[in-house]
Amino acid sequence: MSRVADGLTLIRLAFRLQLGNRFWLVLPVLLLWPLGNVLLLLVGWRQQAFIGADVQNYLTGLPLYCLAIGCGARLIASEAEKRTIEVGYTVPIGISTIWWAKYTAIALLLSAALLVLCTFNWLFLTEIPLMAVAGALLSAMFYLSLSMWFGAWFKNELLAGMASVAVLIVNLNNTGSKWLPLFNPLQQEQLGAVQLQAQLLHNYLLLLVLILCVVKHAHLLANNRERMLN
Repeated sequence: MSRVADGLTLIRLAFRLQLGNRFWLVLPVLLLWPLGNVLLLLVGWRQQAFIGADVQNYLTGLPLYCLAIGCGARLIASEAEKRTIEVGYTVPIGISTIWWAKYTAIALLLSAALLVLCTFNWLFLTEIPLMAVAGALLSAMFYLSLSMWFGAWFKNELLAGMASVAVLIVNLNNTGSKWLPLFNPLQQEQLGAVQLQAQLLHNYLLLLVLILCVVKHAHLLANNRERMLN
């Protein structure tokens, strides 16, 4: 029980370290996006109502991906920029434990943000398909991992964020490929049910493998003292 308590305490501290004392502002700020979409409908600037296919990569996905990139870019790069990473190499629990604690804290934040966005969108905009929720969360975890990797590679928050946003823009223009993170099954009307499920499973498994590989390599980069302290 003590190890579980210590782990929870570490995650809580990582949460505060990553987001600061005003971390509670993150979720209200995220709601500005769906509020803006409600306003578009009310004033008539958008003629068509939102549908389930808009949920994954637009209504909930876009603000979630931006949050994931912003947090992921800071995860390792901020320590390198502030030169506090030198302290991390000396802690008894190991610096990898610190990375995992920060990663877990952000993952919990993304899950809470997804819940808030989905609830708001369900109440005011459209239905929320479960596959859209799963796709948005997996894609957000991918961008969290990718931006963390860019942060470990560039050792700079701004460069890591810019590189991640560039990848996001490319992927937003290719949401029909099962080989890419933002694959949206609800837009593939030409596919049969069996074929759609097969492509969806393929995409989910691919994303999980990519996330694990990217996180592992990011940790390898960050654990290289000579490279990170140079």
